[in-house]
Amino acid sequence: MGGRAQATLYSKKRFFRLYPAFIPISIAMLALYMILPNLSQGGREISLASSLFLIPTMYGSPALSVSWTLMHEFLFYVVFSLFFISRKAFWIVLAVWSGLILVAPLSGVDGFYAKFILNMHNLQFSVGVLCALYYHQKTDKGRSEIKPGFFILGSLVMAMLIATLGDVVGVYAKLLNGLLFGMVILSLISMEISGVLSSVFRSKILLFLGAASYSIYLIHNPFLSFLNRVGAPLANVYQVNVELIFIGAVIASILAGAIYYKLWEKPVLALSRKWIKKG
Repeated sequence: MGGRAQATLYSKKRFFRLYPAFIPISIAMLALYMILPNLSQGGREISLASSLFLIPTMYGSPALSVSWTLMHEFLFYVVFSLFFISRKAFWIVLAVWSGLILVAPLSGVDGFYAKFILNMHNLQFSVGVLCALYYHQKTDKGRSEIKPGFFILGSLVMAMLIATLGDVVGVYAKLLNGLLFGMVILSLISMEISGVLSSVFRSKILLFLGAASYSIYLIHNPFLSFLNRVGAPLANVYQVNVELIFIGAVIASILAGAIYYKLWEKPVLALSRKWIKKG
């Protein structure tokens, strides 16, 4: 399979991984805001392009609040698709892009789309690529040279830096966050390979929650918002502990996401894989 064909296959897989699970919830939220325009407490203007097609627009916000992260994710997928066409070109583009992101806050970049492309959040994708590269270089045939202790210590150091320097470094705190989570992921991967806490990592419940995590991510915010509107008045009337309501709402949102995954995302993913294979 040629580079362009691989890039096309990758793009199809990424599209079907993200978009089909996203669109029903986004449409539901969009319809809700159209029927009840005062529902949003912030009084924000809703963008159809962002809500339906994950296209960033300077006027209006997506109906589903977490959509902004998916826009950045799709941007990274466009860049990463270059990896299958020319790896050299990909590394050059990634290095230049990362460098521009680093200097953007210092140069006063203006313009909505320039700020979107050079947003510090995008640098966290570069951190993820470096983590993946490091993993493949240090892992061979199921044996890992990655030392969990080193990355656990590094994670603690990064957490301390974020806690103490977060306000000082400003937007660069997002880079520190990316480095922190990169170290946490490498620590967990190395512990899984080495057999440490293997029973935990192979837990069926955790494996299922991992598979359903995208659905949970999509549904948790609107579901929590709904439960908050319903639960807050009840807490005042019946004198229910607020912390208990919060815990119950979190558990309920996880269950809602898990049900959505079983009923919609998982079947659609299975169908999309069959369609891609036939194509």
